[in-house]
Amino acid sequence: MAGPGVTAAGTRGGPARWARALALLVPPALVAIAVGAVGLELGTLIPFEPFALDLGIYRRAGEQVLTGQDFYARPVGGWPFIYPPFAALLSVPLALLAWPVAVIAWAVLNAGLLMLIGRRFGLAGWRLSVFTAAVIIAVEPIRITIAFGQINIALLALVLLDLLPAPGRRRRGPVGWLAGVATGIKLTPGIFAVQQFLAGRRRVALIIFGTFLASVIIGFAILPGASVTFWTRLVGGDSGINDGIFHYTNQSVLGNAVRLFGADAQRPALAVAAVAGLAGLAAGALWQRLDQPALGLCLTGFAALVASPISWSHHYVWVLPLGLVLLRRAGIPWGLRVSGWALVGYVALAPFNLLPYAEQETWPLWIRLADAAGLALALIFLGTALVLGVRRIRARARAGTPAAATG
Repeated sequence: MAGPGVTAAGTRGGPARWARALALLVPPALVAIAVGAVGLELGTLIPFEPFALDLGIYRRAGEQVLTGQDFYARPVGGWPFIYPPFAALLSVPLALLAWPVAVIAWAVLNAGLLMLIGRRFGLAGWRLSVFTAAVIIAVEPIRITIAFGQINIALLALVLLDLLPAPGRRRRGPVGWLAGVATGIKLTPGIFAVQQFLAGRRRVALIIFGTFLASVIIGFAILPGASVTFWTRLVGGDSGINDGIFHYTNQSVLGNAVRLFGADAQRPALAVAAVAGLAGLAAGALWQRLDQPALGLCLTGFAALVASPISWSHHYVWVLPLGLVLLRRAGIPWGLRVSGWALVGYVALAPFNLLPYAEQETWPLWIRLADAAGLALALIFLGTALVLGVRRIRARARAGTPAAATG
């Protein structure tokens, strides 16, 4: 039984632990601030004039919420806000900060979230700090997400830290509520509710859905007009991201099909995308049942990316936990490791950025195929996971060992 001495010791250790954590955060935070300023070669560090296009869009939406303006109106010569009203409400704090402060705060937040993800896979101390700083520099989706001021890392952290078990750590709130918040911000994380349901974690799936539903209700309660606008547009097929499908950094099935075969390929490509997404979703549920929850989440994340109409290369932040899974998790078949590492290497390095962007409308077939290599590797990885997952489930069934819904 813990006595007063234990409590006092824990209290004394608290400030020291926080001080150590902040010290470890400093290197990746500084790197993230620098990347946020110059990661796209469109901003400068001195003077501090970052590009951070997407963060500016979020901040503008927060300002328009405060002033009662229509944040779904497309600005002249600019990019629109495309997320649900709940996300606009969460953008309000950004509007209360000066622009340089907002960029710095966002960069530091992303660095901290990346460190939390690394900790979930067993990294700690200065090793975690150095690893996080290196990832921010070297992994293209992470670097570009921070440079754009995008939401991808935050969504990844909400889902992963919520749904991936953390042995020995006390949870705050029921499993699924943070993934539900992520779904309320950008809808696409809702695929994890389906994955959890198929994996036998029905209570978690219901919590994700329930939290998402609560975010919709909050949006209607506070921003009724904007909520009607967003949801009626969405039901009508306007997601706000219908432009840019052809662009070479759109690494989805649809994007590659349009670049390879033209606009007429959109309808069959959507069918292929649905099949690929369902296959990846099934693989994610299977590996969750096979006591590999981290792998199951990564598979589901990649399933959403290949199936979505637009998946910019910086959306592929699931490459980080996939690399950590392959590094630090046992019990993964060699075939899945090989295909996984091939995918991690391609996504992290993003060699398609070496292609002649200005000429993409007239690229010859071989360049278009080179651009599609990342999608091919993702499909091979998902297909391999599905086949090997089915085989392992069948082997367990023959041995009389039931697959468990972990977590």
